[in-house]
Amino acid sequence: TWVEKDRHERAVVVGCAVHHSFNRAIVLHDTSYALIKDNVMYHTMGHAFFMEDGVERYNRIEGNLGLHSAASGAQLAHDTFTSTFWFASPANTVINNAAGGASHIGFWFSFPRHPREGSYTESICPMMVPFGDFHGNTAHSNGRFGFWIFEEHYPHREECGSLNATENPWVETTTIRDFVTWKNREQGMGLVNLGGHRLSNIVTVDCDDAGIEIGDIAAGAIAEVRDSMMVAHSTNNNPDEYKPFSWRGVRGIITPKTEGLSITNSTFVGYSRTGRALHYGIYTCCRCWNTCDSETGGFTTLASEITWVNTLNKFHFGFPVNNFIVDLDGTLTGTSAGATVMPRLAHLNYPTCTEYNGTTAYPHGQVCTNAHSYHRLHIFAPDPTEMMLHNWTIETEFGIHEMFADTSMDSDWSNGWTTVISAPSPAGGFKLYSSSWLDWEGVGLWVEDAAQPFKDEIYLVMNFTNEYDRLFAYPRQWHKLKGDRYGDRYTVLHDWKGDNLKFSRGPPTPASLPPSGHSVVAYHMGPHNNLTANNSLTLMYSPLRYETPLLTLESVMCPPGGCLRVVRAEGTFYWSEPAGWLSGAVPQEGEDALIPQGRTILLDVSPPPLGKLTVMGRLEFVDESDLTLTATYILVWGGELCVGTRARPFGHRAALNLTADFETPGLGVSNDHD
Repeated sequence: TWVEKDRHERAVVVGCAVHHSFNRAIVLHDTSYALIKDNVMYHTMGHAFFMEDGVERYNRIEGNLGLHSAASGAQLAHDTFTSTFWFASPANTVINNAAGGASHIGFWFSFPRHPREGSYTESICPMMVPFGDFHGNTAHSNGRFGFWIFEEHYPHREECGSLNATENPWVETTTIRDFVTWKNREQGMGLVNLGGHRLSNIVTVDCDDAGIEIGDIAAGAIAEVRDSMMVAHSTNNNPDEYKPFSWRGVRGIITPKTEGLSITNSTFVGYSRTGRALHYGIYTCCRCWNTCDSETGGFTTLASEITWVNTLNKFHFGFPVNNFIVDLDGTLTGTSAGATVMPRLAHLNYPTCTEYNGTTAYPHGQVCTNAHSYHRLHIFAPDPTEMMLHNWTIETEFGIHEMFADTSMDSDWSNGWTTVISAPSPAGGFKLYSSSWLDWEGVGLWVEDAAQPFKDEIYLVMNFTNEYDRLFAYPRQWHKLKGDRYGDRYTVLHDWKGDNLKFSRGPPTPASLPPSGHSVVAYHMGPHNNLTANNSLTLMYSPLRYETPLLTLESVMCPPGGCLRVVRAEGTFYWSEPAGWLSGAVPQEGEDALIPQGRTILLDVSPPPLGKLTVMGRLEFVDESDLTLTATYILVWGGELCVGTRARPFGHRAALNLTADFETPGLGVSNDHD
């Protein structure tokens, strides 16, 4: 049956039967407002109930039964991967339908960016439209999936608007509810690339690979599985029977390779089997239907109101063995609210973590109390690029962990190394270095706080083999890839979000934070100080004013003969050091300041506007950043004001601002001064 009607007329197909058809059962092509109800389809070839182009909207698909849809090589390419119900538009009502015994899929949702074929128009964007109403449906005994969203669905408030969720926010929730699926040879529900979706009151039973797998949740979106039940196997299912998709084990929920998933008020039943095909309630990995193909894991799943029934194998951590789950209320682990379950990583073996017997396969897991928050650390875009051939090492007082490189993606910010770090850090921070001790000239860092905020400061110590002359640490900004099919995917530009980070004159503490601006402070022994060789950089991430997870670090290495060093003579202090001032305090806004004879002050910060600054000793601008000196009067009285030298000119921007005007009293200078 082929239906092509004017949208203002209502096409009706009710109470019909189609069987042994060589070309589908019911097709809606460029059709809206149709009623397809109480029909039976049996043993047809190709997609049976077929909503073809993506312009089909406001149709009501209700109470239909489809059985034994067979693959066909004589129709469209995707008919070789046949489904009972195939939708190119989400804006339809789909209720109380049943799909059973298809060669591949019960319900397949394939939403293009714009409608396909002869219905093409750029004013309609099925991929960005939320679901209409999907509830009360069932799918069973299908060759692959009961329900499948492939490849993507990113519902935004403005159809065909920006894919940037900041400019065009997500639809808060698009709900798939009251769905029961069982005995599918692979998964009950597979959702590949998503925006904000809620799976509510889902029941999966006897699915050979997994009840639910969510592949990728777009940046800033939230997906939720709630009020649902996943059953490993029923008495009507022989777990010892050979099943082609269960070699990896039977999983209740496979978590995504992104942030953004919450599991709420859900029950896992019967995940206790050991031996050849293990059962796991929650399985974390980095897109398990392929190899880990981007960003190398390290992502957070949130869980609450979890019930375990006859389940021993509650968790398993698949490759790359670094995702983790936060137990919001204690029901996930049976411990305390805010606990985190994660792989047993050597650098995070806190005394507050205990090995957990709910993870029976390698690697063993651990449950850590809420004394720390845990976060994803991603190192990417190294310079030189040959560093991608080597591992990175992260070391703490508890142990050493090797991070394996991922080079499977073209994007320089996806390739790299990933692990989990904590806030607060262990004593001495997290020490990071290339396992082969290659020195880097540039590298990107991404410290993620999307799932939960930092509990305290995080300290990263970046180590070098050789000495470097100076370092720069810049915050980076996001920029969307044009035409990127993943919606809210971003890459980083080669321009900066802000100025070089504040550099502290000692190991940074929260007191090192500037009054405003970025809440990341960097520390290294600068080129003007030869007390210690420059071979490490300490970064402090603070929970205060945390603006961007991205930093780019750049180093300038010393030449083979070594770097030129300026010895810090006795009587030399930085402007930011209270000990350098006669008053014992750094001058504040509006105050007068005096640099006495025999004293050298190194201007390492841009101070607030001063009253009168008198230089009788030496004031030297430190060539590490742009500097501004503002005062009503600046009086160099027998002293020196130095901004670079002839041999080494100042390499940044230096500004002297005098704020006096016609109403400012004059400053008399006597000739009889000492």
